[in-house]
Amino acid sequence: MKPTFFIIGAPKCGTTSLHEYLNRHSQITMSNPKEPHYFSLDIKNGGIRDYEKYLNCFAHGEKSSLAIGESSTLYLYSKVAIQKIFEYDKDAKFIVMLRNPLEIARSFHQVALKVFGEIEVNFQKAWSLQDKRKLGKNIPIGCVDEQLIIYGDIAKIGLQVERLLSIVSRDRIHFVLYDDFKSSTKSEYMKILDFLNVHREDFPSFKTHNKTYRIKNVAITKVINYVSLLKK
Repeated sequence: MKPTFFIIGAPKCGTTSLHEYLNRHSQITMSNPKEPHYFSLDIKNGGIRDYEKYLNCFAHGEKSSLAIGESSTLYLYSKVAIQKIFEYDKDAKFIVMLRNPLEIARSFHQVALKVFGEIEVNFQKAWSLQDKRKLGKNIPIGCVDEQLIIYGDIAKIGLQVERLLSIVSRDRIHFVLYDDFKSSTKSEYMKILDFLNVHREDFPSFKTHNKTYRIKNVAITKVINYVSLLKK
């Protein structure tokens, strides 16, 4: 089983919730884990690099599935992932979830504190470090990839979407605004099912998954940073 569609980001825009909703659909298989990051070769965040292991992410699915997808949210940010996916399957479909870039940057900062070795808990201070970090300075020792703590670049959604549209035809892309997805979840979900050409299925509740919780404790953050270093 090979993927036929990709939820490519942006991070912290509801992708985890959408992944879980689609995973319940009888005609859809979603990857396990959610974010294999096989095609984002330019980002060092622990992505799967072995092709057989990548395909194994979909091995649990039903052979009768009409749509097979994964949700690596850094594909949109990656400079190479979209081109790699296009070369892999020119008929692949892309779902892009977007929100206010500043909200993306703030929320991703919290992700970086938990996962990517960031130690500056104050977002404004972390933002001010970007120019130095681009020069290789002030990089926390546990940071897995300095690209993941350059929050301004993470939030340059316009440039990322332009890159996507320069490679993939518009009819293969479905855009979802986070605010619409949050306020009219069922309606937006049904539009996505139509885009994927699967039948409409409803279920009682649309629970929110992977909420952003603010980290404030400096000591705990530093411990997480050293854990990231050991993992790295």
